[in-house]
Amino acid sequence: MSESPVPARSSSRSVLKVLVLTLASVSILTWALRQANRSQQSPLVGQPCPPIQAAGWLNADETPEATSKGQVTVVGAFAWWCGPCLKHSPKDVALFEKFNDRGVRFVSLTAEGEATLDKTKVFLNAARYSWPVGYGAKRSLLALAAGYIPQAWVVDSTNTIIWATGSPGSIDAAIERALSDTKPREASERMNSDAVK
Repeated sequence: MSESPVPARSSSRSVLKVLVLTLASVSILTWALRQANRSQQSPLVGQPCPPIQAAGWLNADETPEATSKGQVTVVGAFAWWCGPCLKHSPKDVALFEKFNDRGVRFVSLTAEGEATLDKTKVFLNAARYSWPVGYGAKRSLLALAAGYIPQAWVVDSTNTIIWATGSPGSIDAAIERALSDTKPREASERMNSDAVK
């Protein structure tokens, strides 16, 4: 009596199932690790904002003072080739429209330099960014520990980073907190200057 051979199709299906399950597992693990990395708070929260420097600026008549004591600033990181950055841009514009009239300064940075300036300008037009944008800002982005893009930081009026992408809470709430912390300080400074007079 001879055993009947296992059909080749059933063996091929088993190998295919194992490959599909392995690929799915690797994809899920990769996604989970990326999400875990993004949800970690920046080690710079609570630290002074490093100097913001760029090779050049767009949407600015002169080199802007990127952050300054006494003013709340939102610093963003992007690149012209970054699909998620373009997809996120309506949220950036809405944030600008919500807080610009309240004295919040907005600055965006890209590591890309002059060689891709035309592509950066196309991105800015598509994204509708109307605030100062620094290009060739690799040094500043490294100092900000920008590990991925898009990414943002909220800097309070004392030049301290109080929120970064991955921090608890929303960027809107962080800006509101920074603005409310600024008002008592401004009133105190006015009272002190009036007392000196």
